[in-house]
Amino acid sequence: MKRVLGAAVLVAGLLSGTAASATTTTTPSRTSATSPSRTTPTAGQQRQQQIATQIVTLRSQVADASAEEGRLLDLLDASDARLRDLSTKIAAIDGRIVPAQQQLDVAQGRLDGIEAHYLATSAQLEATQHQLDTATDDLRQRAVDAYVGGPEATAYADLVFHLDDVRALAASTVYLKAVLDGRARIVHQYRVLQGRTTGLVAALDGQRADALQERNVVAGTESALEIARRSQDGLRQQALAEQNQRQSLIAQVRGKKAEFQSQIRSLQTESASIARLLRSRQAGQRVQPSGHGVLSSPIPGAAVTSGFGPRVHPI
Repeated sequence: MKRVLGAAVLVAGLLSGTAASATTTTTPSRTSATSPSRTTPTAGQQRQQQIATQIVTLRSQVADASAEEGRLLDLLDASDARLRDLSTKIAAIDGRIVPAQQQLDVAQGRLDGIEAHYLATSAQLEATQHQLDTATDDLRQRAVDAYVGGPEATAYADLVFHLDDVRALAASTVYLKAVLDGRARIVHQYRVLQGRTTGLVAALDGQRADALQERNVVAGTESALEIARRSQDGLRQQALAEQNQRQSLIAQVRGKKAEFQSQIRSLQTESASIARLLRSRQAGQRVQPSGHGVLSSPIPGAAVTSGFGPRVHPI
């Protein structure tokens, strides 16, 4: 009986020693398990400070982008003002081109009429000159014949010698004189017509020269206006190109602003998540899982890294 009690006491002592040793060995494991939780807030605080610095930098970049956008908008307004001014000048030039074109059309019409009149007068002068040359040759031949006793003198002599009385001779003389006077009158009319036609041609030449000079003046004016309009059109194209370029720059600035603001929102979300995590650990709370049986990052937007390289799903 005593041996049984001694064995029981020995077993109890061994069990108590084992429990004490187990308690002693598990205590360091708790300490080692909780030691990483004491270093995590420091890393989180460092990350928060880094995020705060990045947010300040991004906000400064957004402010710079806004200032640049405002400056470009001012330049764009100035470009629009120049474009309106150029359009006004072009409209004024077009307003001067219209009456100049009308003057040119009137001068051209007057010149066409003068040229037509000149051609008609030239044709009339040519015909009259031909008739005058023919009449001059005829009269010259008659004068020669009369001087050398040609057919006309012979006919006049025959007429005189074959007349029976003085009355017939007088009548024949009057007739011959009338014929000669008629021819002289025709020659005179031809000469008058020639002088008149020559004067008309000279007047037409002067009018034609005046019309040509006027046409040259109007054409020169129109040419100058066309050059000015092309110059204004070139300036307007330059202004439009400048405006398009500035609008492209403004779009780029706005795109950068949107990108900066998106980064700021992402960093703010990450900073808020880190702050919640730090507060929960400082209060001694356990980190709640983010889903039901789904592995996810405890901090939205935070970079997930691994010392063992990238992971590839085995399936």
